[in-house]
Amino acid sequence: MEYKTTNLVPGFNEYGGLDMILTLNSKPQVPLSFTYSNSNITAYLQPVLTKEYQDGYSDEYQTTIKVSETIVTDTETGKVLVSRPDYVVNSIAFYAEDKNGDLTALGGKNYKTGKVGQLYRHKAIDAKGNWAWMDWAVEGNAVELQDTTQFLDTAVYPVTIQPAGDTFGYTTHGASINYCSPSWIITSGITYHPAMNGTATSITIYGFGETANSHWQAAIYNGTDLINNGSTSDGTFPGGVGEYTAYFSTPPTLNAANNYYLAFNHADANNAAFYYDSEGTIHDMCHYASVPMGTWPDPAYWNDLTTFRKYSIWVTYTPTPNISNTPSSYNMGVVIPNSTISTGLGYFTVTNNSGSAVNITIGGTDVTGGTTWTLSDTATPGTTTFGMKAGLNGGLYDIIIKKTAPFNTLKSNLGSSSSQLWGFQLLAPTAATDTVQKTGTITLTATTP
Repeated sequence: MEYKTTNLVPGFNEYGGLDMILTLNSKPQVPLSFTYSNSNITAYLQPVLTKEYQDGYSDEYQTTIKVSETIVTDTETGKVLVSRPDYVVNSIAFYAEDKNGDLTALGGKNYKTGKVGQLYRHKAIDAKGNWAWMDWAVEGNAVELQDTTQFLDTAVYPVTIQPAGDTFGYTTHGASINYCSPSWIITSGITYHPAMNGTATSITIYGFGETANSHWQAAIYNGTDLINNGSTSDGTFPGGVGEYTAYFSTPPTLNAANNYYLAFNHADANNAAFYYDSEGTIHDMCHYASVPMGTWPDPAYWNDLTTFRKYSIWVTYTPTPNISNTPSSYNMGVVIPNSTISTGLGYFTVTNNSGSAVNITIGGTDVTGGTTWTLSDTATPGTTTFGMKAGLNGGLYDIIIKKTAPFNTLKSNLGSSSSQLWGFQLLAPTAATDTVQKTGTITLTATTP
């Protein structure tokens, strides 16, 4: 078992953490059990949504719903009401029972909800690149990693079990060395995919150069196609064996549904080495055509080599924020000049489906239909000018909804799988110029803190 410090990614694991990586050379006795101190920490399983909701009419949402393991959908509108990403399903959230709330006024700390951490679902990946989820369960003072799909019965060993997180690829330090030929583009024959949609920030390799001037680059391929903005800037080996990272000039977009090859290249003859483990079943591959470093063929013509190498190369990425809001609209009815119409501060529910904390901003548009009403950035009504303010449940309408960026923050640091009730208020123009029905849009935008 290997514990690896995770790279800090704002909005995903900004407080740090460890990735627990297990390498299995043969089928183990399952489930795998790990004890923890439950004297003041409680573990809460995050089950499939079919454990919490049922198909049919929902009193909570006042509509008919359709439920799967990961989403709850309004059958009338098709709108997603609840989402639990697959890497959160059957994960575990840990909370401290005696440390929650904001105690700063008493000289203490702001413990917020008291959440200690999240143990996300793990992925078992075999020697051929096949994979399946491993599910967590809570049993007394232990958490168990269960092979609910019996993947380990038919997997090709060795099998790596690792968490869904902010990296994908082969993060283990290989034990063997390959002095790779320069100007060849090489990739392991195994593909990798992120646990969630996101944007890549860098690629890291484990290796060394015989001189500090040895240069290398890396890239991400979807099959034979180089993904858009998919190659890094130059990486170097400033000294000794270690993990070395090269960054993307423009972060490429990643799709969790895709399987990616992670390729690398270097410029200097016989003085750059890359570590690997013998994988045993899948040939590593090479684009034989000699190309200058930094020139990435698109498409690449992969050729099987006679070696079985699983290179130590991985991508660090930032998950894409994902929120939903329900209901999707509000009918203001007849709007009289100089009037104020409010939805109520608990009318809407915004939910964070990202698997990481998000900040949410709010913006609006002019309303159209007949004579256009202009949205005031100061919420000051006038002739054909109106204002809007938003507020959180239990508070006031004190957040101005602007049409001009930068937009105001509706909610800061909304936690993963958490929801917030909110509403808005319309301040009508001072005079009416027509009676035509009008419509406008309010937009909520999520970003990582």
